Amino acid sequence: MSEKEPSQTKAEEYELPDRLNFDQQIEYFDKYPERITPRGLNNFCYRFDKFFRKYVKMDLLIRDTDLDEETANSIMSEKKLEQTGREFYEALDKAAKDLGVEFKEPPQQDDPRLIPIYLELRKQGYTHYDLVS
Repeated sequence: MSEKEPSQTKAEEYELPDRLNFDQQIEYFDKYPERITPRGLNNFCYRFDKFFRKYVKMDLLIRDTDLDEETANSIMSEKKLEQTGREFYEALDKAAKDLGVEFKEPPQQDDPRLIPIYLELRKQGYTHYDLVS
């Protein structure tokens, strides 16, 4: 990707996110969160699936879970690292509720209701990696 600022009106002037590997997507969407696509949301939809939450250590700080410390500090926000799993999921649920989004069934990756939630959480200080990994 070139150093010049990509145009937000002509997609052909910048490399499309679906052509990027996961590491490149992390970098790209951290820089341009407003360009998120359903494909770029990766595992974000699973954040709203109650089944997957049972595998989260809800009462531990995320910093204290089985993360490689160097990796975590380089790609995760301080905000997320200082939360427990429970606090993180409460923030996701609150963002959805504040936007009037309710999921009766777990959402699919291409659910358009996920994008405004993702963008709201990015405004709150979460990184792309925090939300989609």
